[in-house]
Amino acid sequence: TKHRVKEEMALRGLGHFSAVGSGNSLGDDLRHGFRVLREALATQTVAFASAGLEAFISRHLAEALGAIQLSEEHRRVIEKEHQERQAVVQLVKIRLLKVQKFLAALTAAVNSHSTVIDVDADIPGKD
Repeated sequence: TKHRVKEEMALRGLGHFSAVGSGNSLGDDLRHGFRVLREALATQTVAFASAGLEAFISRHLAEALGAIQLSEEHRRVIEKEHQERQAVVQLVKIRLLKVQKFLAALTAAVNSHSTVIDVDADIPGKD
């Protein structure tokens, strides 16, 4: 059966995988051939996917975004939402400044009093 497979492969032009006296079995040669093929296909797939993504991004996405037509009402809604978010950002900045000032004042107050507080002082029976 192996001999028949070798003959068939030789007829199909694949006989170079298992030369006479090479010491490799047909199965080893096939596994090696499929491994080489798998690696080549994986490399080509990555290259094709990368090229395809670049083409999509550069052409089709730009065209799609350019084709979007916003009505005046849509523009007003977007602008209003943007202004609302900006107002929230300003409130957060103001609150953050207040917290930072409070923290600085608290740190200064703690640092200015070097008195050691004895937490065990008020516990009865503690000597």
